[in-house]
Amino acid sequence: MAALGRKYDARLGVYALATGTGGTSPVGRTDTVTRMDRIEPAITEATPGDPRDTTSTRAFGTDYRKVVLGNVLAADKRAFLRDLLERNTTGAQRIRAAVPRGWTVAIKTGTGDYGTLNDIAVVWPAKSAPPLLISIMSSKSTKDAAYDQALIADGAAYVMDTLG
Repeated sequence: MAALGRKYDARLGVYALATGTGGTSPVGRTDTVTRMDRIEPAITEATPGDPRDTTSTRAFGTDYRKVVLGNVLAADKRAFLRDLLERNTTGAQRIRAAVPRGWTVAIKTGTGDYGTLNDIAVVWPAKSAPPLLISIMSSKSTKDAAYDQALIADGAAYVMDTLG
């Protein structure tokens, strides 16, 4: 299952965790912005104006930082998650495309209707330096809109040029 999650999508792991922790409601215990109301396939609808299953880039980043870098998970579980995220093979044309070779990337990609792409990553420079957290969200106004992976890569490149 871990290999499938790395190759196709980490949502498998999220659902397994949600099932083991009493559903998706624990997300809202410390984050008053993020809503995780549904699971697949409904969560990918991403209908503009629908408040379900929404967040902000700041809340998304804060939660990701707590889980990947903080103490929300026990050290062994955090190491396991980080390993899965680092070996994730989705999104090669998105955030990962903007990161220099030799840097470590722990990435979660998200894709939905309306051309929605929501990607987040912790990026560790090759040299000893603090990690960067990159959270980029994009959506369009029509349900069958094309995905703009270059937009995500360009946003990540801007972050890398500015902060990396």
